[in-house]
Amino acid sequence: MAGLIIRNGTFYAVYKINGRTVQKSLKIHAEKGAAGRKAEQVARQTATLLEQTARGECTISAAVDAIRSAGRAIGACGNMPSVEEYLTNYTPQASEKTESNRRRCFRVFLDFLGDAKNMRLDAVTAQTCRDFIAWALERVSRGTVGLYRTNIAAAFNRAVEENILIKSPMPRINLSKAAAAVNPELGADRITRKPFTVEELRYMINRFPAPWCNMVLASFMLGGQRLGDICLLKWENIDFDAGRVNLTTQKTAAAISQPLRPALRKCLARLYSFRDGGGDYGGYVFPDMARQYILSPGRVSATFTATLRAHGIIPAADTTPKKGRRRAVAEKSFHSIRHSVVTLSRCNAALTPDMVRAVVGHDSEEIERAYFTADYSVKDKVLAGLENALFA
Repeated sequence: MAGLIIRNGTFYAVYKINGRTVQKSLKIHAEKGAAGRKAEQVARQTATLLEQTARGECTISAAVDAIRSAGRAIGACGNMPSVEEYLTNYTPQASEKTESNRRRCFRVFLDFLGDAKNMRLDAVTAQTCRDFIAWALERVSRGTVGLYRTNIAAAFNRAVEENILIKSPMPRINLSKAAAAVNPELGADRITRKPFTVEELRYMINRFPAPWCNMVLASFMLGGQRLGDICLLKWENIDFDAGRVNLTTQKTAAAISQPLRPALRKCLARLYSFRDGGGDYGGYVFPDMARQYILSPGRVSATFTATLRAHGIIPAADTTPKKGRRRAVAEKSFHSIRHSVVTLSRCNAALTPDMVRAVVGHDSEEIERAYFTADYSVKDKVLAGLENALFA
């Protein structure tokens, strides 16, 4: 029979499953007096239900009903929300772009559920999630399905933290195998981006129409910064006197300070002399692109891809019909500039991977690399090497 222990002022359920002792926080505070006795009663009932659920003697839905009923008696929880209600009201802090992606993922999941989106959140099962993954893989790429899974799993995990669910229904799924099971051709449908060659970069900088020629140069000389960060680059980010460009990346909210190398300084100084200080977009280095990007990021990216095709840098679009709503994805895009920066820098034996990472702005999962701090001279050395490779 399940027991209770108190740790750091909180009740923990203790029970055995297959000879293994399990301790699980109930997130119910141990108090004194009448309130404490009532809290202990609820904790014991909850611990018993958790044990029965773990042994398969009670369904999760029934356990949640009983736990919530007991919790309401001490004011610990409210009613179980529907799937649509919970996902609609899910509002953890995130960047604007992350929030937009998350809402899109939620809409797709709710579309899949149809009328079932009104069911209780705790009625979603692992099989529901597996069916959703299989359904999505019929329609979009494996990478997009991975984005769906990540965001929906995050919402379920938050529901567990908030004591709404006992456990997340999102199972671990190998998307490669799942995609192959849906359609053998989809097991490796993820595109691998290729870097631009030095010759291609030179061509784009010298032959592409404005503002693309200047944006390619800006991205390259700032360490391969992404399309959105270049489109939304502001004059206030550029310190001509100090010789620096300071910006905060959209994707990771990382603060980056890059040396302003001569090639980029010359380009920006020329643009600054012709800047339009008025209007809503007057503060942007590339005002027309900023306006377009804010309205439709995808359209800006598609325009760049069309420019690459028009100049023969990538082949004409693949018109082969794709399964579901898949579209042909080019092997080179604006993001390939980032690949080029890393590739060219890594080919320089004098530059370490940590030095390159500091300039590009990549995060590292490896602990020892977290101790590497790049100063101005290190970044300047990397960017000088890139500048020499491009203009030598």
